Amino acid sequence: MNQLPKKPTPRPARRVVWSAAAVTAVAAVGLTAFTLAPTAPAAARTATPGHLVAMAPPSTFPTQTAPPTQPPAPTQPAPATPTPARSTTPSPTASQPPSPTPSPTAPPHPFPLPAAQLPAPAAEQWTPTGHPATRPVAGHDITENECAKVHGATAWSQQAYAGGTGGNNPAVQDTFTFADPAAAQAAYQGAVTGMSTCQATTRALQTANRTTPDATVTQTSTRPGATAWQRTWTGVRGLSAQGPQTNHLYLAVGGNTLVVLQFTELPGNATPYDTAADPQTLTQLAAELTAH
Repeated sequence: MNQLPKKPTPRPARRVVWSAAAVTAVAAVGLTAFTLAPTAPAAARTATPGHLVAMAPPSTFPTQTAPPTQPPAPTQPAPATPTPARSTTPSPTASQPPSPTPSPTAPPHPFPLPAAQLPAPAAEQWTPTGHPATRPVAGHDITENECAKVHGATAWSQQAYAGGTGGNNPAVQDTFTFADPAAAQAAYQGAVTGMSTCQATTRALQTANRTTPDATVTQTSTRPGATAWQRTWTGVRGLSAQGPQTNHLYLAVGGNTLVVLQFTELPGNATPYDTAADPQTLTQLAAELTAH
């Protein structure tokens, strides 16, 4: 007796799972870098000194998987009146959903500051590391350091820089866009609130990690819609590099955009930075926001 061939068991579509562990912090001194990507092996999530962009390259961004290919529909007779612009060749991507990943070469405005406009350009000799990377982040808070986070953004662009001896001092500009100016202002105020209590937060973290609670945090400059902060402390490994360091953080908001610029001084890598120049940095950020 002839047996009917067995039908192949359909394979379920692959699901991409976003987890908290997939938002990986890689930073020195609270200069946080994240990878919004499928969870990587533990070895790939080891914190390294420097906020030197841990945003995954475009090929590793979470993407949606196309549904299983359906059998082709029976061929229909051609219409009586042909359409000249229509092609009879099926598109190879017709069954694919639009990619949710924006182009890494089209970051939200403003574009990152030129390296020469970062704080301490002469001492640090900043150089960009890679190109700006952009991704959607709706529904995800982005932690900038142990004290401040950004809530409610719809898109995030990041550009990293290296400076100091051997490029050991890291810097990064994070640019966030929001649905409207009110959301951007709320995120700015939330980050300011976090930094205003950062000294107590950091010392509690040091104590919990059996490190002398020596953190000092000061607001070094302010202007409408922008503030600058400095934190000097013995870092605790995690979001930050371990050991003595000084962190500088600048916040500026305008329209529906929030910019967070940070850099870290590690001992012996460059002439110590004078925060008397911080008002100029805030002015540059405000001008960049206005220009775009």
